[in-house]
Amino acid sequence: MRAILVGCGHMSTIWTPLLQAKNVDLVAFVDTEPGRAAAAATRASATRAPARRATPCRPAAAAFDDLDAALHAFRPPGTRLLINLTPADAHAGVIRLAIEAGFDVFTEKPLANEAADAAVLADLAKRAGRSLSVMQNRRHEPEFGPLREFSAALAGPMHVSCDLFVPWIYGGYRDAMAHPLLDDMLIHAVDQARCLINADPDWAFCTESAIDGAWMAGAATITATFGFRDGTVLSYRASWCAAGRQTSWNGEWSIRARACSIHWDGSSPALVEWSELDESGRPVAPGRREVLAVSGSGDGHAIALDEMLAALKSGRPSQTCASSNLPSVAMVSAARASSRQGRVVAISEVLAGSEYAP
Repeated sequence: MRAILVGCGHMSTIWTPLLQAKNVDLVAFVDTEPGRAAAAATRASATRAPARRATPCRPAAAAFDDLDAALHAFRPPGTRLLINLTPADAHAGVIRLAIEAGFDVFTEKPLANEAADAAVLADLAKRAGRSLSVMQNRRHEPEFGPLREFSAALAGPMHVSCDLFVPWIYGGYRDAMAHPLLDDMLIHAVDQARCLINADPDWAFCTESAIDGAWMAGAATITATFGFRDGTVLSYRASWCAAGRQTSWNGEWSIRARACSIHWDGSSPALVEWSELDESGRPVAPGRREVLAVSGSGDGHAIALDEMLAALKSGRPSQTCASSNLPSVAMVSAARASSRQGRVVAISEVLAGSEYAP
């Protein structure tokens, strides 16, 4: 399969070897920053398997600083896939151009910053008969899989919480973002939460703040609460300017359900603790404890990419196709609106007017 990769920043160094390992031939790289696409193409050529490196019959990847030019130089059916790794605020424009040019698209999260734009993209892909899938790698982490399966069997309503406290010490554009967690990290947690909860999201309430001494320009601390239609509540607390004790990058998760609680530190296997209940349902004694065994292994990005490619090749929707991923985007969009307006925002509000409105 031949593909164009758009956006040659840090994420391209993660995607490129994964795509090459899965026999995706990256024929062109695109980036608006001068020289960046050429550098990415050179790196990709150097990391190809020896038997697959450039030959007189197999030229090295091309480099472009203009997406339109790349789309005209490499078109379906010869090249059918576009990989979008651009900053989030560019996603809607890049994806639209690619679909209108006849490409299937794999995109980094989020599908779009706002639910209304994501709904337009989902509808565009549907009408064009094109595949549009989102990289939501954390739902595919091996340690998350058993937690996902266990939680799916629980009756709601439940209480689900996720705490993410890590320091962003790597600099770059995130230091200057006005809403770094809303625009970058929250999408991971709400997408994972949707895997754990057997109900659709209903509303969101969110506040942004800053810890004294925070070095990021924007509101790098948020507290968000989400309600689901079965009465389940998700509580999310996070800071990217957190000193002292830190969580994993997956966060620390807790689920409270009838007769049990489940705890996941984001890296080790999840732990279930049961209680013995009396006739009224009150816990009267500790029960058994069990560790949710992890049967698989690997990297969430690689596993997610396997699923996306398998779906594309077989012609079925992927787990994170645009329409299926839309509620995750809507939860973030509602949280953003809530923080801005200081009120509870219904998921239906941010999807109003689209065919995907609840």
